[in-house]
Amino acid sequence: MNSRVTLIIFAKAPVPGYVKTRLIPLLGPQGAADTHKKLTEHSIKVAVRSSLYQVNLWCTPSAEDEFFFRMSENYSLQLFQQTGNNLGERMAFAFKETLVSNDVALIIGTDCPMLTHSDIEMIVGKLQNGHEAAIIPAEDGGYVLLGLRKFSSTLFEDIIWGGADVYEQTREKILALDWKLYEHETFWDVDRPEDIKRLSTLDLKLN
Repeated sequence: MNSRVTLIIFAKAPVPGYVKTRLIPLLGPQGAADTHKKLTEHSIKVAVRSSLYQVNLWCTPSAEDEFFFRMSENYSLQLFQQTGNNLGERMAFAFKETLVSNDVALIIGTDCPMLTHSDIEMIVGKLQNGHEAAIIPAEDGGYVLLGLRKFSSTLFEDIIWGGADVYEQTREKILALDWKLYEHETFWDVDRPEDIKRLSTLDLKLN
């Protein structure tokens, strides 16, 4: 394993009514939480398939949730507590802490079933060979993955998190820093009821 590369997985505890709230009208609170739980474990399985990087699970609202403990035990993950008042502050803290002892850090969420370990490995390669930043955009205007070789808090400031311009705003900030940026093709993630139909067409074995 390359100890100088770390993949950060940002995850919410699968609490009914707290996660995947836009899916609740279709699936109900428990169904939405169960879907979130399955997507989270799928993302972890994808991440740990590679030996090119360390995988750490950054948790909210508490790293002491039983689900996180089980994921840590089953997949040999270190658990960390997300810290900050909003998503930008929490990601900035995780990146800053990780890049203290790593050359490369990447962050992903848990709701993009299209993301593969090969995609992640390719991004790692880009960052190890000249790019300061790499990003995989999401259809909803956010991003599926952000990878950095340098840290700047400006990438996470003055952004409307959850809005339709997160990717574009982040891209502009990276280019303003004069960093070399790799941009991947756009992926979709599971947020809306119509995404459940797309999810059902994929052979992911979410169990």
